[in-house]
Amino acid sequence: MKKILVLLALVCFIIETNAQKKDLPADTTAEDTNDKYFKFIGSIRLDIRKATKEQLDFIKKKEILDAIKKDRFLFLGDPLFNANAALAVRFEKNTGSAIYEGVKTSMGNRDIPSIIIDGKAGVDFAYVSITKEDAKDYRYHIVQNFNNELVQWKTPDIFRTTKNGKAAYAYLGKFDYHPNQVLLVEIYNIKNYRKRHAIVIDWREIKPAKLSVGVESIRDNLSSRPVYSSLDELNIHKYENFIETTDLNHKKFRISDSLVRLNISLGRSGSFNYNVKLKRTIKGTTEIIDLYDYRSQLYVYREYWKLPGEYELIFTPKVFPPGGKYISLLNGKAAHYKFTVLPPLNQSILITYKEFALSILSIITLAGLVIWYFILRNRIRLITEKQKKELAVMQLSTVRAQLNPHFMFNALAGIQNLMNKNDIDTANRYLGKFARLTRNVLDEKSNELISIADEKMLLDDYLQMEQLRFGFTYSIKIDDEINATIAEIPAMLLQPFVENAVKHGIAGLSTDGKIEIAITKKQNNLVLQVSDNGKGFDSTLNYPTFGLNLSKSRIELLNTIYKDTPAELSINSSNEGTIITILLKDWL
Repeated sequence: MKKILVLLALVCFIIETNAQKKDLPADTTAEDTNDKYFKFIGSIRLDIRKATKEQLDFIKKKEILDAIKKDRFLFLGDPLFNANAALAVRFEKNTGSAIYEGVKTSMGNRDIPSIIIDGKAGVDFAYVSITKEDAKDYRYHIVQNFNNELVQWKTPDIFRTTKNGKAAYAYLGKFDYHPNQVLLVEIYNIKNYRKRHAIVIDWREIKPAKLSVGVESIRDNLSSRPVYSSLDELNIHKYENFIETTDLNHKKFRISDSLVRLNISLGRSGSFNYNVKLKRTIKGTTEIIDLYDYRSQLYVYREYWKLPGEYELIFTPKVFPPGGKYISLLNGKAAHYKFTVLPPLNQSILITYKEFALSILSIITLAGLVIWYFILRNRIRLITEKQKKELAVMQLSTVRAQLNPHFMFNALAGIQNLMNKNDIDTANRYLGKFARLTRNVLDEKSNELISIADEKMLLDDYLQMEQLRFGFTYSIKIDDEINATIAEIPAMLLQPFVENAVKHGIAGLSTDGKIEIAITKKQNNLVLQVSDNGKGFDSTLNYPTFGLNLSKSRIELLNTIYKDTPAELSINSSNEGTIITILLKDWL
């Protein structure tokens, strides 16, 4: 079976090969297809006979760039894929110079790539993205040391051809070495400023960092800004009690709570960074910490040197070969800065301060917890009181809802009584007053408080209605000091007590019956009083009527809601009559 499968695969391969040969032009053989009809773009093998116009332009651009590269021109980046890498540089041969890629130089809102020449090689500049035909749309200039324009803005007018004759490029000139020279080349399209390119060539010598180091501390008596104290001055210890340096080859300072950081200036460097490492030896243990890369200044915070010991900062130039691949640190040009951190003078005091701070923190935390507990407890109390008040309001509404039907029932019973006596005229007048009274009661149904004047009107209507049945006399007096239209009391608070005086007090006395209602002011208190000359009842027993019991419950609920203005109910009853007094404290 395996032999049959191998045979079938071989037959398929032969058929496919023959088909490919038939597709070739008559003057083309299979042997020359790789060289003539196939091109590689990166790792992609492309048949140019089937390529699009864009692909053919891409291949042509690659061939031009390859030809220019063979003439020893260097691109920062890949101009095949990145149009901003179209500026090319060629370095003078046989000078022993080392070439590195530098860090980018910031100019306005642009970061311009740079090349470091460690030596005396001159340079040629070329621009490969234009032709003679579109050169008129471009301008370039060359500036020395960022202030001297060697070539003023002009149109590229020199074009050269590569040695193999396959490519042409705009030649921008050759420039020789000068000590500490920096050249800036810029070119842009006058019709589209986005098409602008630049490069910096830096001949400044790569030197060890020129260090200036100081300690910054906080002075409570001066300001919250750190104060700088140099570690590189011999007599500074006379003015700063934490600095112990008496020999600049052996810098020393004592750790202190006021110290914040080391402030380190690296001097003016070229287009490269220094890699910074901290070597520290504490109690016989040595470790090296990488503090990363810096160009001109850095801060080393107290966290790195807070313990007594020996410290050394190492600043090594860090450079890259063309293409961006990491090369190495130039250890031969490293700068070293050693210092010693001493223990604080008052070690015991320092510990005491720490313990004191910890104690204060603990006290603050405990106080916070206590405050939080009381706030939480008070919040729970307020919620509970709110719930109780809401419940009392609901219960109060229920009591009022029970009082209204009780009042209605009593009134209807009175009408029935008149009808049974066949006193139609009196019954009609009674019914008319009852209708008005009922309407007023229903209008005030949703109001827990009404004015004293409105309460008097309701009582007048009720008593006049009952006068038709029983013939008694009554009076309602309001203290002149009370503004009856403004002062308010709970709605129908007196109604059940007045009803009780009529039905159970003077009903059998006819014209001898007498009811007196008085509303008076006593200091800030409001006194409501209902008295009659009826037969009375035993006030030590349960209240004899349903209305009185509901009124008692209502007053208790009112006290739950109006805690700051409580109400007191007192009943004084004898054979000579009954006096009911309601005291509303601090009501006025």
